[in-house]
Amino acid sequence: NGVIFSWLGKKAALMNERMNRASDDLMGMSSSDPGYTAELTRVQSETRDGSYQLNQITQDMQKVMQNVQSTIESVHGMIDMINRSRREIIRHYRLS
Repeated sequence: NGVIFSWLGKKAALMNERMNRASDDLMGMSSSDPGYTAELTRVQSETRDGSYQLNQITQDMQKVMQNVQSTIESVHGMIDMINRSRREIIRHYRLS
């Protein structure tokens, strides 16, 4: 799950970088440029799509972290059970 989380984080960072680059390109253009409106429409579409994808990635990251939390809770329960059994064995050994 850690590898998946790292991959999703990298994917989100790249998506964010791509959207920032598109915005920076638009900011560098003059509003009187004939291609400005077409570029604005393209950047809006790209950022809308990017926002949707970032939302999906964030949801996937939350699911992965829930899996990690569940695994950690299970391991914690197993360790508690082992410790209880160990204490019980020690207690029985001392009573014998």
